[in-house]
Amino acid sequence: MTARTTEEQTPAPRHRRLRRWPTAIAMGLLFGGAAALAVYYLAPPDFVATSVVYIEASREPLLDADVLPAEDFETYKKTEMYRAVQRPTLEMALREPVRDKQLKGYGYDAVGDLPLMKAQAYPVDWLGEKMDAVSLSEEFFEIEIAHSDSPM
Repeated sequence: MTARTTEEQTPAPRHRRLRRWPTAIAMGLLFGGAAALAVYYLAPPDFVATSVVYIEASREPLLDADVLPAEDFETYKKTEMYRAVQRPTLEMALREPVRDKQLKGYGYDAVGDLPLMKAQAYPVDWLGEKMDAVSLSEEFFEIEIAHSDSPM
């Protein structure tokens, strides 16, 4: 058997390994940047707006006089979830004043004035397709709308 020298035992001398770092960093930045740009343009981020609605299980008869007290709560909750995404509610939502200070600064007074809504031929129908009501727990449900373009 022959004895190996120290240079043969190490995979590469130190100065050779150190020479590779600038190339490795440059290649990492180049390919990492290209991957980030590809993700940004091919899969734009979704903008999601959500609202959580609370429905009290024990209703006051003065507030809901038309609802029978013996009615099943789940039926009542599903009815409210259905009403939340129907045309009259959506029409009222488009007339709702804008509360965001930044949007007000751009001159948008109502939700229907936003460019995203103005771009739709029938904004109420578009909202009806995009909105979804999901049951969260016993007394809560969530209304959600997701879109890939910014609302501004």
